[in-house]
Amino acid sequence: KTPQTKKSRTVDTPPHQPQRKRSNKTIVVESPALRKTRSEPLYISKHSRTPQKTKLELPSVAEKVKEEEEEEEKEVHQPIKIRVRSSLKKRLTLVVVGHVDAGKSTLMGHLLYDLDVVSKKTMRKFEKQSKESGKASFKYAWVLDENAEERERGVTMEVASRDFETTKTLVTLLDSPGHKDFVPSMITGASSADAALLVVAASRGEFEAGFSDTGQTREHAILISSLGVKHLIVVINKLDSVEWSQSRFEEIRKHLESFLLRLGFKSVRYVPVSGLNGV
Repeated sequence: KTPQTKKSRTVDTPPHQPQRKRSNKTIVVESPALRKTRSEPLYISKHSRTPQKTKLELPSVAEKVKEEEEEEEKEVHQPIKIRVRSSLKKRLTLVVVGHVDAGKSTLMGHLLYDLDVVSKKTMRKFEKQSKESGKASFKYAWVLDENAEERERGVTMEVASRDFETTKTLVTLLDSPGHKDFVPSMITGASSADAALLVVAASRGEFEAGFSDTGQTREHAILISSLGVKHLIVVINKLDSVEWSQSRFEEIRKHLESFLLRLGFKSVRYVPVSGLNGV
């Protein structure tokens, strides 16, 4: 018998699937882990399928030291803001005294509004209500005159208290009544005061009425002196009514200076203002 020869098998390749040929080209594969860092892709050689890791560019020690020095320099040159705690601030009780209708409540109400103690919304409400009642000029006085009877009569009857603060001082403001019928209330407020504002009106006739023997300017000055208040500022109000006359200011100052000196007030400051206009 003749030996049978083995037939070689042939694999038919479908026409739509051509045989793959090995390519000598380098395949580029980007690593998902490094894709976020935007680093260079990994390369696979044609002879090896093991990825070859590329070196990441890390900042050198010198660069790190330089960055740290720059940050420290920025911190050094930044302005330091020191905020004094309210508990560490000096406390001052300030009483406002003077003859009736000298403009004490209007002056202090305008001051509190300028210091943002009173909001613009509240001030608009007072302005509207005072106009409706026919007392438009009392809008700032109503900041302190909260009693309905005080607003109706246009006279302060009780001591009103408000607090405000400066950069170094916590101030308790006491607005005392100026009418002679409410002198006991004025004494109650002045008895706890560290300093006082004596408000006088510069209008012709008003100052003379307050400084007369029966006026409250003279009486209030005597009372605060007897209560131990030694720090006094005289506020000459309503100077806009005399067109900011320098001669009128000096006239009032001379009248008060000798009188206050006899009461023991040695260093008194005189301040020209217009409480209604905030000047």
